Amino acid sequence: MSLTVSKKRGFDDSFQSDDRRLAKRSLIMPEVAGKITCIELVNFMCHSSLTLNFDVNKYNCSYIIGPNGSGKSALFAALNIGLGGAGRSNERGKRINDYIKENENYSLIRIHISNEGPNSIPDYGDIIIVERRITHKISTVTIKTRLNEGKEEIVGKRRELDLILQQFNIDLENPLSWLSQDRARQFLQSMKPQRLYELYKKSSEMDGAEDLFRNIDTLFDELTRVVKSMDKEKTAKEAKYQQMKARFDAVNQLSNKKEAIQRLYWYQLWAPVRDGKNEIEELGRKLKVNEDKKNEQVAKKDELIKQIGDINKQQKNFEEQLGAASSKFREHNEKLNELKRKARELNFDHHDLVDKVKRKQWNIDLYERQLLKANKELKDLVGSSAHDPETEKNKLKEKLTQIAAQMEAAELEQASYTNELGSIKVEYENLKKEFKENTDQHSLLERRRTRIIEEKTLFEQSKADKLAIFGKDVPRLLELIDTNINSFKKRPIGPIGNYIKLKDKKWANPIEFCLKNMIGTFLCDSSEDRKALDEICKTLQIRKPNVITTEFADQKYDLFGREPPNEFTTILRVLDVENPTVLNYILDKVRAESVLLFEKDDVARNAMYPKPPKNASKAITLACSEVNPQRGSRPYQFFRDHSNFQARVLDNHFMASNLNDFNEQLEQSTEQLRQQSEKVEKSKRSFQTLEFKLNNLRQKKTQTEARLNGLNERKYEIEEELSKLEDEGLSEDKITNLRSSIRESEDERNALQVKLTELEQSLAEKTEKMNEAESKIEASTKRADHLKMIINKLSCQIQIEKDHEKLEDCEGLTKRANDLILKYRKQIEDKTKSCEKKREEAEKNRDYLLENHAEIGDGVPDFDTIPETVQLNRDIEAIQNEIRNAEKNKEPVPTEADLINYKNIYIEFKAKLKVWTRRYNMLESMITARKRRFDLIRTSLPGKLECWFRDHMNYRGYKASLDVRDDDGTIMIKVVTHKAMEESFAEQSLDERDSRMQKKVLQDLKGLSGGERSYTTACFIMSLWKCMESPFRCMDEFDVFMDMVNRRYIMEMLADMAKDSKEVQFFFFTPQPIQELKRDMFEVFTLKRIAGIFNEEQQENQE
Repeated sequence: MSLTVSKKRGFDDSFQSDDRRLAKRSLIMPEVAGKITCIELVNFMCHSSLTLNFDVNKYNCSYIIGPNGSGKSALFAALNIGLGGAGRSNERGKRINDYIKENENYSLIRIHISNEGPNSIPDYGDIIIVERRITHKISTVTIKTRLNEGKEEIVGKRRELDLILQQFNIDLENPLSWLSQDRARQFLQSMKPQRLYELYKKSSEMDGAEDLFRNIDTLFDELTRVVKSMDKEKTAKEAKYQQMKARFDAVNQLSNKKEAIQRLYWYQLWAPVRDGKNEIEELGRKLKVNEDKKNEQVAKKDELIKQIGDINKQQKNFEEQLGAASSKFREHNEKLNELKRKARELNFDHHDLVDKVKRKQWNIDLYERQLLKANKELKDLVGSSAHDPETEKNKLKEKLTQIAAQMEAAELEQASYTNELGSIKVEYENLKKEFKENTDQHSLLERRRTRIIEEKTLFEQSKADKLAIFGKDVPRLLELIDTNINSFKKRPIGPIGNYIKLKDKKWANPIEFCLKNMIGTFLCDSSEDRKALDEICKTLQIRKPNVITTEFADQKYDLFGREPPNEFTTILRVLDVENPTVLNYILDKVRAESVLLFEKDDVARNAMYPKPPKNASKAITLACSEVNPQRGSRPYQFFRDHSNFQARVLDNHFMASNLNDFNEQLEQSTEQLRQQSEKVEKSKRSFQTLEFKLNNLRQKKTQTEARLNGLNERKYEIEEELSKLEDEGLSEDKITNLRSSIRESEDERNALQVKLTELEQSLAEKTEKMNEAESKIEASTKRADHLKMIINKLSCQIQIEKDHEKLEDCEGLTKRANDLILKYRKQIEDKTKSCEKKREEAEKNRDYLLENHAEIGDGVPDFDTIPETVQLNRDIEAIQNEIRNAEKNKEPVPTEADLINYKNIYIEFKAKLKVWTRRYNMLESMITARKRRFDLIRTSLPGKLECWFRDHMNYRGYKASLDVRDDDGTIMIKVVTHKAMEESFAEQSLDERDSRMQKKVLQDLKGLSGGERSYTTACFIMSLWKCMESPFRCMDEFDVFMDMVNRRYIMEMLADMAKDSKEVQFFFFTPQPIQELKRDMFEVFTLKRIAGIFNEEQQENQE
């Protein structure tokens, strides 16, 4: 059933959302993310289909009005549930599937949320769509976003919805954001100080913030202790490492240094010999270099002398050839430049002629078009003078009269078809619904008959072999397993149902319902056994059962501390399973130790909600209903079994049945199916007959509309022809002028044609000359390149050198090299003698060191390893000092492995401390800043709340006070109405009245009338609203308990609040009219009453 919604706005209803985006500069409401722009309902409670579009760019306040039974509270609940709310939170049902419309299989809620302006989520589009689909078993949430081209893209699931609600600060459990009928009534009845304080803390989120800060302080204190202890430990580790390293280095280096100093002593003996040897090698190298230079200069001198003679002979001949070639190149280059100049001139003339030809051709084409147009116009004028315009006008008017008559007849025919279609559509919808119901019933009976046939077949097979109840191939498979037992390391276990017995048979239905997918399963100890079992089934073409690979166990699981209390019955406590592997598999799959068994659904639901027994995962009843408790983010769920499940394996009733019972059920089901088939066929024929008639009428109506459109087009064409005839006039002067103009244009065209021919001839001559010039230029260029190559070749061959200067330089270098050779030979001889003397001294000193037991090497050391003499002396002195200092220390010595291990421990610990110190400092600054801001808000908010409350109460002249007492957790509200003040001071003078008013004690809420209490409650709620950050507020039938006077004041105050708080969206649901308010300030949706949605209990509640 579709619900009609009438909208009353202060602008045109055809104003669409796309147009709103194009007019953003003229918006009244600010763009704030988190506002509801649209809600769509399908099969939700009493609504079959409902769509409300909220114009958030023009209005931030929406009134949903309508009589009781129109579905206002259903819309209120849909807003909460569509955003992820629980079913029990909306006081319309304990389960979410209770909100599905009766006789429907699913319910759908789509809520469009704006994502523009402050606090928007950048990863989504301008509109975020939250879609919640509810079935009788599950409910799913899908997050979509609307792209620029209007398409919707899925961007997330339930986890993303929680993040979106957190970003937009939407609290689904805040009672003041979702003030339903029952909450409003409870709020009005129990305005106790403690209750008011709880609402204040909840709505302002102060309680959650305080708990959060307390947890933060506890964790931060623990973190402080950890960081300080880590810092002390780091200092101790560093000191210990430095101490170990110093001691290790000192001891480790002592033996090394003793060996090093002995080696240095040995080096010290041979250092002078090494130095002398190096000097001799350096002198020898210099000697060889100078000898090579001398030989090189001698060879170069001989070559220069030979070249000088050859160059003198060739030089004169080359100079003569170069002069002649250069002269020819200059002459040819001048001719080539002249040819290029003439070619450029010809090219310019050629382009000029081409442009002239194009212009002349364009002018000729222009005259051709003008002549064609003038001739056509002349032909039309001369031809039109041969007909009678008045006669044609009369004929056209007669045609218009005939078309008007035809159009009137077609319109009457179309109206007839429309009326007939309207009357048939109602009957068509009823027959369509009847056909669908009969078809659904036929499918249900067909499934029931199929189930009876399957049970009958299974019963007959089980009578022949009891194991056939697990499947017709199971008996044969077990025989093959026994026959091929050697193919398995361990014999497979199965079927599992054959190993299960019950201590109490009454629990057979729920236990088999829980284990139904495992009853026929086989267990294998290894993958090899599983492959062997698969091979047997494949070879003999036996249907393979469900096989699980699990290591066979010798003992059952130890379940100490994992079971519920002993007063509860569980599946494990009813099962009698001897095989440990089978029992452990059941425990792993269904957690049998934590599944409770109850006889009745109500008892199970009460036990599992709100606080389930310890270690209880779920509950199952004798009716096979399933109860899942609330665990973390998973809500409480109750699933009723509608399949009337009956156990076959664990219960003896199935095997004790009679074959005749199955035959009777099958005959009965077959007869019902036959009767239902006749109903389906009958309703189908009626439905198809009416559908054919309906389609025929629609086709006739379409044809009539097409004929009417054709008549309209013909009418328009005739009117156009009439208009042309009226505007048309013949003129002899016009014809004469046209003919004169044509002759002139033809003369000019001919003259242009002659000029064009002349230009084309000139262009052909210029083109020929230009081609000839280009050929000459190409030949001259090739000749110039050839001459240039000859000149370059001759230039490369000419070598003008100053041969005599080179020869003198060569002789000078040879003389200097010879002098250096003599010098270096003399120095080498002297150094060799000195080196021999130093070697003899080293041998003498070595013998002296050996006599004093010094550890030195044998023979002559490798001179490359001996340091420089100065550095060698410094190293010996430094090592001697270190050895003396190390021998004085007597502390224990760590090993190298100990030192490396402790160093790694210290470095790792230091890096960890650095990370934690940086995190600690960041957390400390963040916590301090947030605490400072929270303290400011906490101290200032009560004063603001009192000020807001006084302002709201003063709207009616009431004097009121509001005191937030954090010490005892109460809010004290006291009120003096203007009526009470007038009665108290009626007999007093002005001075006495002022004095008594100052001393007058404000009374609490107990002394107020019902209307005054309602007004005070509304003022307190509006004050709390200003403490909230939610993007919207919802109130359902808030005014049903108010008298008309207070209701009028409250409605005006709510309208003013909505006007002042443009960033917040308000939804007010009321069954009463709102004529007293200005309609241009808010958006109004009127819901009509839906007939047939109340049952007797709902009618009594409504009355």
